[in-house]
Amino acid sequence: MPIKLLAIGDMHLGRRPSRLPGELANQASELSPQKGWEQTVEQAIHNQVDLVVLAGDLVDREDNFFEAFRPLETGINALVDAGIEVVGISGNHDVSVLPRLAKQLSQFKLLGANGQWETHRFETQGESVTLHGWSYPKPVVSDSPLEGHTFERAPGLNLGLLHCDRDQADSRYAPVTSQELRQAGLDGWLLGHIHKPDALTTQSLSGYLGSITGLHVGELGPRGPWLLEIDQGRVETVTHWTLAPLVWTQLTLDLSPLTDPEQAMDALLQEIRRLDQEVSTYLQPPQAVGIRLFLSGQSDFGGAVLEALCDKQNDNLAVGDIQTIFLESIHDQTTAAIDLDLLAQRADHIGRLARSLLLLDQPESQSPNARDQRAALIRAASEQLTALANEARWQHGQADTLTEADVLMHIKQSGHQLLREWLLQAEEWAS
Repeated sequence: MPIKLLAIGDMHLGRRPSRLPGELANQASELSPQKGWEQTVEQAIHNQVDLVVLAGDLVDREDNFFEAFRPLETGINALVDAGIEVVGISGNHDVSVLPRLAKQLSQFKLLGANGQWETHRFETQGESVTLHGWSYPKPVVSDSPLEGHTFERAPGLNLGLLHCDRDQADSRYAPVTSQELRQAGLDGWLLGHIHKPDALTTQSLSGYLGSITGLHVGELGPRGPWLLEIDQGRVETVTHWTLAPLVWTQLTLDLSPLTDPEQAMDALLQEIRRLDQEVSTYLQPPQAVGIRLFLSGQSDFGGAVLEALCDKQNDNLAVGDIQTIFLESIHDQTTAAIDLDLLAQRADHIGRLARSLLLLDQPESQSPNARDQRAALIRAASEQLTALANEARWQHGQADTLTEADVLMHIKQSGHQLLREWLLQAEEWAS
């Protein structure tokens, strides 16, 4: 009979979702990682899972011990009472608190304590799987846990369980390389730390499990644990259980075809209907969906649509089965429906801005001198934006790294908005 192994990535119990609109903010506990854990436990019991594996960062912070203990204890007891084993490792967030929890919860097996590789073998009705796990001995680990370690395979399927930073040599969180993972001699790796899940399959069984629910708007798309069904020493199926209570997504609304800004709301509602149908097919549809909306295309309506939709940010835009759908933010990335080549012939500030915007487009067709000017413009903007992003008052942890594409998008968007404003001012002065 196949073994059903449920692998769960970063939970961060104790954290509450942010960027929720007014009324929904009062229900944050129903959209939290704790709710995702509760729903996971229910599904594990309902689907008669044999083994639950936790890949670290169960708890968000060390001072969340008491807040995290009760839901963990309740969930683990429910799993054990249903005949399900629970095994896990500690990550960089719960390096101290998880061993304390393990001492309190005798039913929970902490694997690889104090940074020492350890194995756990699970057998049932002639089928077996061996887990090779390692837990953080301290919050910062700058060396690879795989370095110098030789894995001894056991009969049956052998899987690694590790909370690490893959292919990030300078990381302070157990850096490993993809080559190390491949050469370790195991059948696959269940990884924690990075909250974006990899596309795990029976052919590609090494990757990040992702967070159990989207913790903030940057964690886009469906979230949840992974079910592996193991038969005759191999993984026969891999299924992503999409059951997060809160899902974040991005939508792009092209304003180019619109002849009136009021048509934007109809176009948005059509996209929301499509989104509702999509998320309603998840294993357990979310209670709420947050949308980061981007306005795109050539249009003079960008500002008007942005203003109108900003008034809708506290509204529930749900049109189908999903209980709540809301706009987290709206970003105007439209470009002015104007002739830049014509404006670039002007000798005033409007002409200079038009020439700069033209410089940003189609670098492959430009002369070496134009490409150098373009690079200098992007570099100067990148330095200013990076300095702003790194200012202490904006920090909530590490600053995001700005790519050239991010900088290019920002200066093109800002340039077109400024150009529209200048042209409008010029018309008003002329009248």
